[in-house]
Amino acid sequence: MNKLIVSGIFTVVLFLAACSDSSNYDFNQGVVESQAAYDHANIKAVFDPTTGKIPPTNDVLFSGSDDGTLNIPDNPQDSDGQKAVKAALNTLDGFSTTAPVTADFSSSLDPASVKLGESVRVFELEKTGQQITGIAGELGSPESLVTSVTGANSTTLAILPAQPLKPKTGYLVVLTNELKGAGGATVKADTIYSLTKGGDALTGDFAALEPLRKAVNGLETLAAAAGIEKDSIVLSWSFTTQSVGDVMQKVFNDSQASTITTAPTGKTTKDFLDPEGTNDLIVGIADVHIGSIKVPYYLEGTKDNPAGPLTGYWKGEGGTALTQFNLTPIKTQDITIPVIITVPNASSPPSDGWPVVIFQHGITKNRLSTLAIANAYAGAGFMVVGIDMVMHGITDTANPLHADNTPFPEDTEQSLGLDFVDNSTGAKGPDGTPDKSGTHFINLTSLLTSRDNIRQSVSNLFVLRKSLANMTPTTGGAIPVDGNTVRFAGHSLGGIVGTDYLAFDDTVGAASLFMPGGGIAQLLNGSKEFGPRIRKGLAANGITEGTPEFAAFFVAAQTVLDSADPVNLGATAAEKHKIHMIEVIGGNSSPADQVIPNTVEGAPLSGTEPLAAVMGLPDVTVPGGAGSGLVRFTAGDHGSILSPQASLEATVEMQTETATFLVTNGDSLPVAADSPVQ
Repeated sequence: MNKLIVSGIFTVVLFLAACSDSSNYDFNQGVVESQAAYDHANIKAVFDPTTGKIPPTNDVLFSGSDDGTLNIPDNPQDSDGQKAVKAALNTLDGFSTTAPVTADFSSSLDPASVKLGESVRVFELEKTGQQITGIAGELGSPESLVTSVTGANSTTLAILPAQPLKPKTGYLVVLTNELKGAGGATVKADTIYSLTKGGDALTGDFAALEPLRKAVNGLETLAAAAGIEKDSIVLSWSFTTQSVGDVMQKVFNDSQASTITTAPTGKTTKDFLDPEGTNDLIVGIADVHIGSIKVPYYLEGTKDNPAGPLTGYWKGEGGTALTQFNLTPIKTQDITIPVIITVPNASSPPSDGWPVVIFQHGITKNRLSTLAIANAYAGAGFMVVGIDMVMHGITDTANPLHADNTPFPEDTEQSLGLDFVDNSTGAKGPDGTPDKSGTHFINLTSLLTSRDNIRQSVSNLFVLRKSLANMTPTTGGAIPVDGNTVRFAGHSLGGIVGTDYLAFDDTVGAASLFMPGGGIAQLLNGSKEFGPRIRKGLAANGITEGTPEFAAFFVAAQTVLDSADPVNLGATAAEKHKIHMIEVIGGNSSPADQVIPNTVEGAPLSGTEPLAAVMGLPDVTVPGGAGSGLVRFTAGDHGSILSPQASLEATVEMQTETATFLVTNGDSLPVAADSPVQ
């Protein structure tokens, strides 16, 4: 009972595929004739290796690989886009821990017959190395998995994780004849699967199926050990999940402190937030400094290829895929990036220096977002340090804080000055001005780049944190920093990146995450802000909503993103830190978050709520509590942590909560009695 099961299946898949074009081959002709009669009167679980019709999340697709990655073959009819997606998947060391696992049927299923633990059985496998040694347990509750019937004609069975599957773990799926068709017929095994269920060796015209028979028998023997009658099985297969966090742990371990070179601007937060001095509600209780820090860069820059940032991704030595077996990304260059720093000015620093909040901005914003929350943290006695995420930055070259206008000549805006789209219309093609901040962070044409934009942003935070005690002024006095008292706050995409960061770095204390989410692929599809644009982009490439190709794309996208998805890392982050999370659920005339959805229909691990659940955050309402918690706001919007435009009351409450939570290191999370909180 071992890896030979998989290799046996793959050998037969290749053999049958090679032979299927030959009408003179007796075995193939015999199968075709018997299958035609069989199909006419039955609903069957589709299993046809000759045409590649097998459950797509399948250990068969490892075979032929020599580096532990997937080895999904191209089909002659694949489009360039499909080939690119397969190439991305083939850099991974396993399947998704969060995306649906599917099987197809020859006609419509009766959804009422799809019952987890009865007609649908899923088991975690025990392994020693690559050897399957038995069954570790069954995933039979709705807390672990949910099922649905999908497809235009209800011909696809989907098994969706309700919590992330374990990484680097084998699973066995068994479907039984308790499944029924829409008309009440019992689901049967497909012809080839039926032929391989028997205990007797296959000979003669069917001798080519003998390795497959042994493989199927091996899987069904495992199922029988769990009490399933072999005669009831209509389809079985195994799959192995990919590694999650292994590469990032290596990057964290290897990251080194740099030096943050600083300079005062001579201005306060009010000078930047209210330059006309017309808003008495905005105060200037923090001085603004700028800085510069050098970080290792593992993505592609623009030096050798102007479009490199749109296609590059992290690679190992010699361009190899990064996996659990090959952990170290190769640095392409060092880059020097801008830093913004705010320092309280109303009092003297503590004897150990100013405690620090690292703030990570949201999608399409930049480091200047730090200014909008700096006063709240300054009032609690914190200095704040912010950097841009990858593909983000100040794009207005006239802004006095743009990298080109600072005393740090080596600084580079992480938006890189790219000009590949028209900023007014979003259409492809340059318009003579730098693309807006964050335009290229989500990259549907290169899923690996999207994943590694997240990982590079996390890597930059690793270096920033380790460098906080190394601030050196170019002019003016040194900023007194308490490098041992550090907190974290992240907004939107900054909360997504921040959750990943917190899963590795336990040297920071409590953290506030504002409107984050997990299950990134379907989160984006379900976003009122980003979903329509994404669907339009896919449609332009021939992938339209409601088609199998559309569903397959999002499964592939989630699979590629998994190792950078906070839903996979959130539990670890919550084990290491007290977490304060904010969500906008809306109420009355106030809508729910339009950027990062609270939940996504049909995607149980996408949105803010699933991330909070994975992290084990309890609900917090009036009058508040102590320790970690999720606070749901009935007013405000996605940007209310920074802007009072949607609701002044929400912004005041949000900023008060985070300041108190961080200054008490998570020991106090008060909620005001009159606040717009559920």
